[in-house]
Amino acid sequence: MKSVVFFLLITMVLPLGTVWAQQEVPEAAPADQPAEPTDQPAAAPDKPELTTEPEFPIRGQAATTRLNGVADPTQWQAAFTYRPNSKTSQTTESLAFDATGTLHWKPTDSGIVQINVKGPVEGDKASMNVAVRFPSPPAKGIVILLLAGFILFGGAGWSLAKALKK
Repeated sequence: MKSVVFFLLITMVLPLGTVWAQQEVPEAAPADQPAEPTDQPAAAPDKPELTTEPEFPIRGQAATTRLNGVADPTQWQAAFTYRPNSKTSQTTESLAFDATGTLHWKPTDSGIVQINVKGPVEGDKASMNVAVRFPSPPAKGIVILLLAGFILFGGAGWSLAKALKK
């Protein structure tokens, strides 16, 4: 038994040590030298940015999506895909933003929702994933949780009582 525990401990700890040893620590630039300029271009002024209020909407309750960083938000359309990259995914019809760049919508289903926004030009697009919450805990989930706990702890209690009886 001790050899099994020792083997498991060694197989789990040794790889961690090699990972820690391989980490590179970046060197800081000396204080008297200015930082090197980066070759990355500055951010585009018309880069669309999406935000959602509340951050995690609730199914059936109103939510607001805002489009920032564009000149005319009324030319942008948003479509909502429920459960993206799934066999059961559903996409809603495109909705338009108002002049202030806001869009009001009600999530119809709980889970992951991908918000796809397309602009007037071919390459203008942005997307964001949002987790839509249930309005209340699902009853089936609570029942399954309680049943699983009863089976697990009931079986452990029965085994303990049987072992102590001998």
